[in-house]
Amino acid sequence: MLNYEIFMKHAEKVCSSPHLDAVDRHQILKGVKHFENGDAIATDSHRLYLARGVHNREDEAVISPAGKVLSGNYPDVKRIIPTNDPSQEIGLSVADLLEASNAIYGVGSVIEETPRMDFVEDSIRYDSVHVKYQRTLPDRFEERMCVNAKYVLDAVRLFKAASCQNVSVKFYGRMRPFTLANEDESLIVLILPIRKY
Repeated sequence: MLNYEIFMKHAEKVCSSPHLDAVDRHQILKGVKHFENGDAIATDSHRLYLARGVHNREDEAVISPAGKVLSGNYPDVKRIIPTNDPSQEIGLSVADLLEASNAIYGVGSVIEETPRMDFVEDSIRYDSVHVKYQRTLPDRFEERMCVNAKYVLDAVRLFKAASCQNVSVKFYGRMRPFTLANEDESLIVLILPIRKY
């Protein structure tokens, strides 16, 4: 079960994204939006974390991971979470995703490339002129998709901290955000793909 402190600790990685410094209107995204119903959301416009029912506040505050209440209007980001049926839904183990994303992020960081994770056919891959990595999975991806491995790694670490063994991955099209969720969807992570294919 995910508790508030764990969520805020992991949300800090989203709230401290470097590109939030580039645009003034993004400053409010350095905080976590607390909804009256107990939900909390963090986003950096490339990924979004939603935890349902993790707090008891009723003031709709935006709070930084350090505990500071921020002023400003938080955008209506709940509307970007897909509610339609996915084009594909598969279950993946947290352990498999953690191993693959950790390996790809590690290699990409060492050779100073963007650590791009490819979902291709029945595997997760990393392919550069310097090194190749592949982890075969029990399911096939119906579409090819490329994502930032750091975003997947951060998300999977959150699911692991919430004691999740498996996640449901829902795809909505090659260039549309996909989601990872635990069994009861009390924790959802949305990630925007990278344009490659």
